[in-house]
Amino acid sequence: MGAAEVEDYEARIQKKENASQGKDPEVARLRGVIQQHQNLIANLKRTKPKVEQTITEAEEALAKAVAEENIATDVRMEASKAASDMGARIDNLKAQSGSRLNAFGHKMDLVMREIDRARWTAGKPIGPLGMHVSLTDHRYKDAFHSLMGQTLCLFAVLNDRDRSTMKEILIRCQRQ
Repeated sequence: MGAAEVEDYEARIQKKENASQGKDPEVARLRGVIQQHQNLIANLKRTKPKVEQTITEAEEALAKAVAEENIATDVRMEASKAASDMGARIDNLKAQSGSRLNAFGHKMDLVMREIDRARWTAGKPIGPLGMHVSLTDHRYKDAFHSLMGQTLCLFAVLNDRDRSTMKEILIRCQRQ
């Protein structure tokens, strides 16, 4: 056995002794990595409840925001519908202001022209009946309209033949 072999054996022996005493540099490095990971795990375990609480609060805030957005959307839709309804009412009132007949329907002018053109056996129909009614006390206007309703838009005829003619005129004007 030569000196080189002896030195090689002694180095191996020293390495095994270092390994058995925990002095192996690779083992020491790995133990350090393990310790870092254990510290990191402990830190994560400490911060986990705070993070979970933050997530819960964020989810609650999101749910509240979504609910508020839904309410705002509903309010916006209701306001839009109300504005549209008001626009239609304004248009209707403007149309009614042009002719007193418009208060009884938007095609009433056409109906009246057809009545003038038609042949009547017992006389021209009277109507719309609302044209022949006037209130002396306008405080009762709404009550009167609710009671009389569509009756104010009707026509009076004197016989069945004129009733048939009137019905045909109303149907024809409705289709136009």
